[in-house]
Amino acid sequence: MDAPTALRIRDKLVDVAGEMVRAGMKSSGRPPRLYHFTDCQGLVNILRSHSLWASLATGLSDDSEVRYGVDRATGLLEDAPRIDRSFRERIQHFLDPKNAFTKKPFELDAYVISFCASAARSVHWLHYGRGGTGCAIGLDASTLVERPFELAPVLYDENAQDKFLTSIVEAVWQCATKYGIDRRNSSASTVLFDVAAYSTAAHIWMAAPMLKSPAFSNEEEWRLITHDVRNHDRQRHPDEVPIKTRFRVVAGRIVPYLEYTLAQLPVTEIILGASVPMAVGDPALKVLLRETVGSKSVEITKSTVTVRP
Repeated sequence: MDAPTALRIRDKLVDVAGEMVRAGMKSSGRPPRLYHFTDCQGLVNILRSHSLWASLATGLSDDSEVRYGVDRATGLLEDAPRIDRSFRERIQHFLDPKNAFTKKPFELDAYVISFCASAARSVHWLHYGRGGTGCAIGLDASTLVERPFELAPVLYDENAQDKFLTSIVEAVWQCATKYGIDRRNSSASTVLFDVAAYSTAAHIWMAAPMLKSPAFSNEEEWRLITHDVRNHDRQRHPDEVPIKTRFRVVAGRIVPYLEYTLAQLPVTEIILGASVPMAVGDPALKVLLRETVGSKSVEITKSTVTVRP
């Protein structure tokens, strides 16, 4: 197999996995409004900059959410009769972060911004609304997406999760068999076999932030998500603008993040937490809205959801 052919097949193996992840992110049931919880300083920063911060999913202090999806995929690979066992085992190998590819064909990082479809539950205020001392910013979900970000609901149903993960594995395996990729063939084919397994594992890591345990289903979470692809000549969409990686420190940890900025942030509502000292008619809040969103009408309310410490 000559080098140009091997390179073309490598790109196919990467692209087909990416297509399945994007297909799994599509949803027709987007709610009209989504809520982003933050503290009051965050409210000021968001309104002034017209931007939200997308944090590296694997850089957060609690990466158990990402591990949940990866662990579920690892379990699925134990019994998938339509997929060659050696291929499944190789995917499992690369799902373990300790196992490095000799020369990685590409790298993927997922950056996420979290939203909730409802602001009326105590769990939201407890975990995301700073125990009721923060606020929830309501945004028009129909105008929230701008490349390279995509909006997707978190999957809590285990059957839906398994179907999504299986679709990635099967699509790459079908592509690999189409080109006769086998570890027992030529050295080029052996390398491409590993590329196929690595691509599958990398895209499972990429999809993992969209999967959470059914125990959290009452959160009704949605995520605005984008992926930073390195070491791969991916063609950008004409409307897509590269975003510079920034860094902040949270609880002693370095967290990379991307700024998601819109010319006009689609703010439609602000809900103050039950423990926020500001009143709905606070003059300072009115000045902030006038200076940041202009004449646009923004509904301001006070949450009645109390959070017990």
